[in-house]
Amino acid sequence: MDLNLPKTNVMLFGDVSSTIKVTVALKLVNQVKFVKCLCVMLDRKLNFVMHAEYAAAKAKAVMSKLDILMSGRRGVSLKVSVEMYRSLIRPCVIQN
Repeated sequence: MDLNLPKTNVMLFGDVSSTIKVTVALKLVNQVKFVKCLCVMLDRKLNFVMHAEYAAAKAKAVMSKLDILMSGRRGVSLKVSVEMYRSLIRPCVIQN
């Protein structure tokens, strides 16, 4: 199996401020401060603050688009509102 170096990163976990240099096939692997893995944002301290902020921003963006869609429309039924929430907002919060 070949390693895709442009998509490969290295990250140190813990309360560290040092850097690490990893080379593969004489090419330096990029060191990152956070990474998204399996829909979870991981940072060095593993405190999930960045993940919560990411999920909130994504839900806010969907809410903004939903607000634009619903502006000027009156009398939207509760059933439609609940279905829109379930299909658009809740997945952002649950998956992220």
